Amino acid sequence: MVRGGDRAAEETAGERRVGDPGDPLRATVRRKTEQLRLAQTSGHLDPAWDPADILMFVNQLAIARVGQSDLLPADAAERTAFLSARRAAIVAAVQRLFPAAAAPREQEPGRSL
Repeated sequence: MVRGGDRAAEETAGERRVGDPGDPLRATVRRKTEQLRLAQTSGHLDPAWDPADILMFVNQLAIARVGQSDLLPADAAERTAFLSARRAAIVAAVQRLFPAAAAPREQEPGRSL
């Protein structure tokens, strides 16, 4: 245990800690939230949500059954179909929860929105 907050003493040469600016997990989250932000600005995703919240929600939905391999069919073809259906269900849920932004309406002459 390191006392006095001497962070450099905690790290070994070449080792990174979660949360460090060069941490691969942090870089992945930054990249994915930027992709979500771009999807929002291009109208493919509801802009009312914070991109980080969308990412965390979708990740949790996707990993909900991790560690439950006993629920998977033993047969390879059945397992492939099961996983494909599960992915499709996740995509459908995400599309419903975070729909594409409505196209902006053009204002008609003499009429306010």
